[in-house]
Amino acid sequence: GWFIIRDTVPLVESARALTTQLKWEARVIEIESNSEEKLLICQKPFFKRHAS
Repeated sequence: GWFIIRDTVPLVESARALTTQLKWEARVIEIESNSEEKLLICQKPFFKRHAS
């Protein structure tokens, strides 16, 4: 699954710290039109089960 947040820098950085603890892939993207906000895009990894 995907998770996208657009908010102020402190909130985005806090959310990024949480996603790191959950072992999600996360990246922060700067929004050119607004320097006070950033975009956080996260992806939850999916694990494949191996057949026994």
